[in-house]
Amino acid sequence: MTKPAAHDSHTLVEASSFLIDRGFCGLVWLDEDLTVRERAGSLVDFVSLDQPVGLAFLPLFGCEDDIRALRANPRHRFELANVKIVDAKQESPRLSLYVHWLDTSRRFLIIVVRTTHQSGIEAELENQSRRRALAEAKSIEQAKALEHANTELTRVNRELDEFANIISHDLKSPMRGLRYLAEDIEQALDRADTATAHALLADLKQQARRMSRMLTDLLTYARIGPNGEESSSDTDTQALVETIIASLPRPRGFTIEITGQWPLMRTVSAALDVVLRNLIDNAIKHHDRTDGRLTLSARPIKSGVEVSIGDDGPGIDSKYHEAIFQPFRKLELKPASDERSSGIGLSFVRKTVETNGATLTLESAPRERRGTTFRLQWPGELLVQDGTANKP
Repeated sequence: MTKPAAHDSHTLVEASSFLIDRGFCGLVWLDEDLTVRERAGSLVDFVSLDQPVGLAFLPLFGCEDDIRALRANPRHRFELANVKIVDAKQESPRLSLYVHWLDTSRRFLIIVVRTTHQSGIEAELENQSRRRALAEAKSIEQAKALEHANTELTRVNRELDEFANIISHDLKSPMRGLRYLAEDIEQALDRADTATAHALLADLKQQARRMSRMLTDLLTYARIGPNGEESSSDTDTQALVETIIASLPRPRGFTIEITGQWPLMRTVSAALDVVLRNLIDNAIKHHDRTDGRLTLSARPIKSGVEVSIGDDGPGIDSKYHEAIFQPFRKLELKPASDERSSGIGLSFVRKTVETNGATLTLESAPRERRGTTFRLQWPGELLVQDGTANKP
């Protein structure tokens, strides 16, 4: 019995060149990232080079995961039979595709051959099935986009309702105060009571300044939203909170302690500054003693950092836990003439927290014990987790 002769490489090259040159088959090579790098044969002239395979070779769009899986099983192949291709001349050859992983050269090979054995009806059914799958995938993406748009519309409508309430109710009260003061000044001048007129004029100026501050803060509040303008940056959270504390005025006997682990993380630093600054400033301004104490503690968590801000002040009754986050709602523990506060600081906090995907909880039970604690979970990519606070 005669043993079959082994074919040399020249013979194989000659045979494959014959098939490729006459359009019986074509070859396409992909790199490991599934980008088309080479092609051979007129049968694959429609395939664009240096493009992802799903774009350069549309029949393989959506098959990328199946192709990548071949690297784990080099003996397997991915097949796609009876694909109808329309080229620039409107010719429609039917092709079958066989994708292999070449372990030696670390790339994929697509063998493209003309199909002649499957009936036109079978081929058309397969083609329609693939078009339907692509249409379903597109429909799913459109549904996701529509859901996102509806969610955003709901948020905008909620904010419009909120602003309508603010304009119709909260801003009317200080405007009425301005009108009453103006009338009182007019009556004092009619009586030639200049001393009273000057005193009322001082009150009018103070009320006007507070009204201006309210409008300015309301405009800033309106601009907080998911507009993508702020970008993440490397943030030393301990340095950030120390800078905030140094910039805030407080009574001489008021102490602030920093404890815990404050990590270095990649996050939206400006937004975190807004939240921490308002929470700390709120705790200082609404404390009922000049020798109050504020404790700031942090610890890294899987999704970022958790910060607690606890004070030993009078506390907040549970019935006000929601009200304090509404614009211009204040629990007056200090004289209402404090011009630094417009009553919108905690509204800044809540809106910024929601916009940046953070969470904020409040713990306070003044009937049981003094004090209020805010717990903030802020998202970010942890860079250094073992930074331990060392400055009281």
